[in-house]
Amino acid sequence: SRETGRRDTAGARPGGTMPAGGEARCATVGCILSYAGSTHDVTINYTVCALTVVAQARLFWSEHGKRASRLPTGLFQLGAFACVCAFQIGLCLALGCAGVSIVWNAIAGFSLQQLVRRPAADPALVPTAVRGDDDACARRPRAAPLLVLVMFLVVVFVDCYYGIYAKALTSAAHACALALGALLGWLSGYLLHERSASLVDSQSFDSEHEKEADELRRGRRRC
Repeated sequence: SRETGRRDTAGARPGGTMPAGGEARCATVGCILSYAGSTHDVTINYTVCALTVVAQARLFWSEHGKRASRLPTGLFQLGAFACVCAFQIGLCLALGCAGVSIVWNAIAGFSLQQLVRRPAADPALVPTAVRGDDDACARRPRAAPLLVLVMFLVVVFVDCYYGIYAKALTSAAHACALALGALLGWLSGYLLHERSASLVDSQSFDSEHEKEADELRRGRRRC
């Protein structure tokens, strides 16, 4: 939104708050979070931010709500969210900018990466009828992926909107935030799921190997 300031286009669209002689600079957290008093920007950005949070929460609950991975995954996501928020505020304090769009772009990147990765990586998301489980009616909820896709389209639309009315560096910041969110999503999957799964497989292999070795030793003793 206004991470790097807006072109001097006050009056070119409703809600423009930039003074005629230049760009407003924020030096306080309140100024950053309130978009220097721009009701127009506050409405747009906090609406999109709320949408991304709801979509990610819905996706998280649909995949981890009743599983043992709920706690570690939830803690990782909350920690990642806090780090992105701190980065947003720190960056704006350093540059004198205002906004929260780095936060919602990062959430969007995180959610999309999770949506793309999870079906192939997590067997728990495959319909139980395919896995051969007893309860053939339990299937992955479809509302969460649909909500994430709608949310991402809204994010792209708003990013394009600010790409027209804001400086080019703002669009670069949004793109970097999307990439940052996708990276955090990949780390979440790798550290909490793929790595833990590989450790479980390794332990299972070691256990089977020990059983085979034990059977061989018993066979030799009988001989």
